[in-house]
Amino acid sequence: MTKSKKVFGFVAVLAIAMVMSGFIAMASADITSESDGNASSAINYDINDSFMQENGLPTQVALKENAYHYKYSLDGINDNLYTEWWYFNVYNEEMQFLVCYLLFDPGNLTGIGDAEVLAVVYDGMPLIGFTSTSVSDFTADYEKPNVTIGSNTLLALNDTTVVVNGSCYDIYLNIPIQWNLRYTMDVGSWFGAPEPMLVGHRPDDWMQWLSYMTGANVQGTITIGGITYNMSGRGYHDHNWGEWLFDDPYWNWAQVSVPEENVSLILGDVIVPPARNIMMAFKYNETTITFDEINLSYTSYGFDPTTSKLYPDAYHVTGNGDEYSINVSINVIKNVPLVRSFPGALPDYVIYEQVSDYDITLFKAEELVYSLNQGGFSEYTTHVVHTIYGRVLNAEGALVTVTNARTGVSKQSTVASGYYSVDGDFLDYLINDTSPWVADGDIMHIEAVKNQNMSDTTLIVNMSVDKQQATDISLQPLPE
Repeated sequence: MTKSKKVFGFVAVLAIAMVMSGFIAMASADITSESDGNASSAINYDINDSFMQENGLPTQVALKENAYHYKYSLDGINDNLYTEWWYFNVYNEEMQFLVCYLLFDPGNLTGIGDAEVLAVVYDGMPLIGFTSTSVSDFTADYEKPNVTIGSNTLLALNDTTVVVNGSCYDIYLNIPIQWNLRYTMDVGSWFGAPEPMLVGHRPDDWMQWLSYMTGANVQGTITIGGITYNMSGRGYHDHNWGEWLFDDPYWNWAQVSVPEENVSLILGDVIVPPARNIMMAFKYNETTITFDEINLSYTSYGFDPTTSKLYPDAYHVTGNGDEYSINVSINVIKNVPLVRSFPGALPDYVIYEQVSDYDITLFKAEELVYSLNQGGFSEYTTHVVHTIYGRVLNAEGALVTVTNARTGVSKQSTVASGYYSVDGDFLDYLINDTSPWVADGDIMHIEAVKNQNMSDTTLIVNMSVDKQQATDISLQPLPE
């Protein structure tokens, strides 16, 4: 099977770690296929129950919480799956930028621990920068977020200021990207997950999440191909750490801030089917407002030609709390797919890094107290097993059902931007860890329906490629 282009280099670490931790051996025994109609698992979740601890609400947490956490996590249980990263973004009207300093298996328990730096530049044609090194070239401080990955550094000057320096090359054009940015906290912190939250299908998969700078003033420059640009603007910084299989959960994430008004919105949505937990905070008037009843829906989709997948290009979020309610519309204006490849039958992972426009209204006792129109960032993730996609001509919104004739398993997609797209996911891998979703030579029946019109086609699976396009479908009226 041909896998997607490898963007990040830690995949072998997780593959070996999964075998060492016994995950592959347990995967298929406890879950039945969708076609059995009787899906079950050794791990039972109540979809109505939150699996995350109660949100903490400090205005600013201690700097040590933003430092390195590895030694505090060592307990002999899946230490080889340890993952930690520090994420930064900055938004100005001319250009947007994000950079992430990532670490996998810092104890090198697998023998191939990895440290990476990822950068995305949104300027005309986006650039995706990447560099990696062994964990021997990684250093970090347990008292403050001073981090070194090769020549890339984070340096905390004090509790509210971090300097971010580094460089890497675009993975497609080999263009050098360099950054020198100073983040000064203007809006306080929010500990989205002050206690470990479950983020996988194993009971001991966990992660913590700290939005250390929910809003920041950023000063500095970015240099692309030898040309230096002013990259000053509105920024954000968060930090994640834990032990889990990276390609297991889905997530949505969204963030926007107006530091000069001491305002920010942060949203995290972790999906481990059938469980889902969504958390959201709004920093306003020196108060951290959280919401108990949160609803996130995708209101529109776009088609990404790089991955041949549909992604949400518009979101609608509502939240209700004790005193406040909020209404958030998110419209994606720039979308960059990042593909993490995994070996063998493991699902690959796509992270859509997005620049988005936000329209937010905040109500107190049903009275409008604040509104915001501003640009920010969002993320959406999905899996890649074997993508099957195609066009349904002149039938936007048609429902397409793709059924594997061998297994009886069906997946559905709504036509958006003229396309449908379906694929397997991590649950399919848990059901069958050798041929999740499809196998070579499977016959796929594809049926499209809209109103009283229908048509279909078939496709024979070819596992030597990672995605396949079916023949175009033209809907025909159903016989009366």
